[in-house]
Amino acid sequence: MKKNIFTNFAFCLFTFLAFQAQAQYTGVAYLGNIPQIGETVGVPVQIELENFDALAADPNGDGANYGAAAAPLTAGATYWDKSPGGSDAGNPIRTGSDVDIEAGATGAVIAGTQGQEFTVYTVNIVTAGIYHMGVNYLHGGNSKDIRLESFNIDGTGRIDLFNTLDMDGLPPSDGEYVTLDNLGSFELPAGPLLFKFVHLDAGPRFDYFTLTLDEEIMVGNPAYSGVAYQGNVPQLGATVGEPVQIEFENFDALSDAPDGDGANFNDETDDIPVGEIGTYYDDSPGGSEGGNPVRADSDVDIKADGTGAVVSDVKPSEYTIYTVNVVNPGIYHMGVNYKHGGTSKDIKVYSHDVDGGAKTLLYDSTPDEGLPPSDYETTDNLGSFELAAGPLLIRIRTLDTGPSYDFFTITLDEIISSTENELLEANTLKVSPNPAGNGIFTVNTEEEWSVYSLSGAQILQGKGNRVDLSNFAKGVYILKTPYTSTKLISK
Repeated sequence: MKKNIFTNFAFCLFTFLAFQAQAQYTGVAYLGNIPQIGETVGVPVQIELENFDALAADPNGDGANYGAAAAPLTAGATYWDKSPGGSDAGNPIRTGSDVDIEAGATGAVIAGTQGQEFTVYTVNIVTAGIYHMGVNYLHGGNSKDIRLESFNIDGTGRIDLFNTLDMDGLPPSDGEYVTLDNLGSFELPAGPLLFKFVHLDAGPRFDYFTLTLDEEIMVGNPAYSGVAYQGNVPQLGATVGEPVQIEFENFDALSDAPDGDGANFNDETDDIPVGEIGTYYDDSPGGSEGGNPVRADSDVDIKADGTGAVVSDVKPSEYTIYTVNVVNPGIYHMGVNYKHGGTSKDIKVYSHDVDGGAKTLLYDSTPDEGLPPSDYETTDNLGSFELAAGPLLIRIRTLDTGPSYDFFTITLDEIISSTENELLEANTLKVSPNPAGNGIFTVNTEEEWSVYSLSGAQILQGKGNRVDLSNFAKGVYILKTPYTSTKLISK
């Protein structure tokens, strides 16, 4: 479990001074639409160049200009453009952006590019594997060059994926927009990351680029196999005091079927089972007696009621899991909309790392004497808990039989100051490199740790910031400290 940063200040201060967490990237996917890359081998995913990231404080907005080509991604912006004011005729969309956007091709294009200008895109890699890129563009004259880079979701860990200097550039397109495919060959790990699209020459117009999964890399069973249902990742905490509503029936789907019905762990233990495939636990197969109105093949009992559909006929120990993204680190509370009569009912709410580890109890209704009877009214101001910025999992576990649950809300009450957030981040287990090609990892802790196989067997234990798995089979392992856990990938 993560330490409380306020009740153990001395430990946190030491950790902060020792590791000094860096500032984080402040962008989010434009309009909340995170491209899901690599769901199917051979199917390209298209990313419009004009849909570069917005700022977390304004996810539907125009983003912000770094002001320098060499600025780190953690410097509070989402693109670099040399000339202010957008295109000469005025941008048809994102009118307040300095990026030159014009109408053309499939709708809008980035035009008037200059050397070293770049745009940044938040994506999610569904499948670890070998990828290539394509780009749709228009230009005449000499060949032009671009570079694609990847970064961790916090804006650190730059990797050059591909540049056209290795192939004599993008050739002229003969007066029309063309797609040049099969550019490069590079590995991408599963999970969220950032792409940085860099222009190395002046002049071309760019419509979109594509990423295609060529080959899946098998590194063992992931610790958690779910993704946000239909790719809609709730963005928590964009605005103080504004609740974000999550429908109970929109629990995670499987990564290989993001529009699907998820899968039942068939495991009632109060955790996300390691190495198993699932996104929920339901005690009885087959859904509701009358048939689920949505997600028809799920074992979760779903009925038409409330604001559209509800999770009903719950039993003790059942749970559902939701992938979310926390925009601002801070103090949060939750609310629940439900229906039940009779005695009060109880729930527990946990957060987990996106790999399914590092369980933290956020809210337990039992000290509050449970959720009182309600007819689809929202009981708000439940609990007070800290969330760090970034992606995580929310798991809601029912403790009693009977209620129907419509939706829950999570509301940002107070943004944590930069110093407090640095302490919170510094106290989070970090591993590099991960994946590791030689099986040797560096971790930001001097504490004791243990490494487990996905079957739950302890294979190694030690102390300090070096974990050496070079003598073990390549695959996925779980690293645990007294306070948290994370996934290790040895390749």
